[in-house]
Amino acid sequence: MKKHIYGALLLLVSVCGGLHANQEGDFLVELDEEGTGAVVTGYIGMLKEVVIPAIIQGVPVVSIGRPRAELPPESVFENAPVKVITVAVPEGVKAIGRNAFARTYGLTSVVLPKSLKTIEEYAFMSCWSLRRIELPPNVSIIDSWAFAGCEMLASVSMPGVTVIGRNAFDGCSNLASLINTGHVQTISYGAFNGCKILRNITFPNAVNIEDRAFYGCVLLETVTFPAQISFSNDSFLGCKKLTLATQAALKKAGYTGRY
Repeated sequence: MKKHIYGALLLLVSVCGGLHANQEGDFLVELDEEGTGAVVTGYIGMLKEVVIPAIIQGVPVVSIGRPRAELPPESVFENAPVKVITVAVPEGVKAIGRNAFARTYGLTSVVLPKSLKTIEEYAFMSCWSLRRIELPPNVSIIDSWAFAGCEMLASVSMPGVTVIGRNAFDGCSNLASLINTGHVQTISYGAFNGCKILRNITFPNAVNIEDRAFYGCVLLETVTFPAQISFSNDSFLGCKKLTLATQAALKKAGYTGRY
């Protein structure tokens, strides 16, 4: 059912962009707003394992999908003539734009470059087959709904992330492991909504957990956090398996919401 909900949401917000796109081999590309970099806007090749070139038509590739688009453009890979299963993004790319990989249903893995700084809204939404994400250390914000509906996603490493956006991992029902969470400062509304098998989470440094951030994490047992932690109402609503020791620690830290 959730697959249809996420698909409908993306269809409502997706529109075709108005900038001029050129074809270069297997890719549709256009110039970025600054006029100095190439933006990959579509894939028309026949390879299931895609390696995006670092330079196209003599211009460095700086974004996959249009960054900062007022309305999310079409997904880069959704309408490819083959089912894309892996993508390697080259060094030099700084942004994964809104909707860039959305609905790439067969995508199992993506290699992200150290140069990457931004993952925008809906970027990987409904990539049902994606199993693991290792974010480069320069990515500080995971934007809203970025990985929502990635039902097979089991592990996320986020060494530089400070903000996990609204509903960023909503419906990631196989998410079991959050790695390198030491820089996380804000967990937004509904960020891990419906992450049904997440059992243990650790935040080494001061963190603010917004309303319903872990709503429906029905197997969550332990939350490890420092003294500097703040909550909104019902941050852990639906977390029925929290141990008594965890509940006691949360209460001592000021949590008054429901479980």
